[in-house]
Amino acid sequence: MKRLAAALCAAQRVEELDTLQKGQQARTAAPNASISPFGNPFDKILRQTAHSEQSSSHTICRKISLSVSPSSAHVRRRRRFLTVCAALCAAVLALSLSGCSGGASERVPDRPAVQSGERQFTAPADGDLIAIFDTSLGEVRAVLYPDAAPMAVQNFVGLARNGYYDGTIIWRSEYGFAVQGGDATGTGTGGSTIWSNHAYPLEADASLKHYAGALCAAFASGGEEEGGNSQFYFVTALPDSVDKTMQEELAANGYTEAQIAAYADAGGLPYLDNTDTVFGQVYAGMEVVDAMASVDTVQTEDGADTHRPTEEATITINTVTIATYPGPATAETAEGE
Repeated sequence: MKRLAAALCAAQRVEELDTLQKGQQARTAAPNASISPFGNPFDKILRQTAHSEQSSSHTICRKISLSVSPSSAHVRRRRRFLTVCAALCAAVLALSLSGCSGGASERVPDRPAVQSGERQFTAPADGDLIAIFDTSLGEVRAVLYPDAAPMAVQNFVGLARNGYYDGTIIWRSEYGFAVQGGDATGTGTGGSTIWSNHAYPLEADASLKHYAGALCAAFASGGEEEGGNSQFYFVTALPDSVDKTMQEELAANGYTEAQIAAYADAGGLPYLDNTDTVFGQVYAGMEVVDAMASVDTVQTEDGADTHRPTEEATITINTVTIATYPGPATAETAEGE
């Protein structure tokens, strides 16, 4: 960063020398900064870092300025040197800006097998309703729970069988939290239901929790239609996300020992229990879901993460197939598309 700042300041001094020799006043324009529409707890840290780097570059610039004098006999030689620096700086800056639109991808987490008697960690039984997601990153299979969330499952299955999800994208990718899709507009502001687009109510079942791998209905709020629609998300919380303090809070709130142990082993988002509907659980392909949460995402000019995959990292849901467990083999699913 210091070398880059030095080169930038060198380029600035070349401009100043030209201005002094020609007797003209240099003009500069400040770039416009966009403000992220997303709240981010790290904004303050990012601003402090940016301020620190800016102060550092100003210090370097002042030092270079002191060493360059327009009245020196070596101006021409220095100008040639600084021109080369400016060219190198432009090349480095171009390379650095090419990566500013995307946040660095994350490492796909290692998930130990969860040994639990909780329903979501029990293998599906023959005949259980399942959803098979064929995506650009691989296949994901989830068991559905129509007995616990009948309207959420009915809506999801109906839309899937009508091809609503085919060709849609995962528009939100937040590492350690969730990946979200199910909006045909790809913006996260749309959605549909099989009931003439009317939303359905919350279906919170005590036996289903927001463990990692949970398939959940994303609820719209603040608009004309509040409730569930076509949008869904997979929980991608990390295995160590529910710490001892949170486990104690769960115990105080009446969670069973088995539920607390499952949260401790698998990770999850317990604060969403009873506020969102869990209607399924991934039983195969969780590594694909984690890969979805680990892609490069778009960042705003001020460094805030929008959690939207970059164009190069677009995740496409090719098809969603509804079947009964064990379902068709992967090759058979691909042939039927």
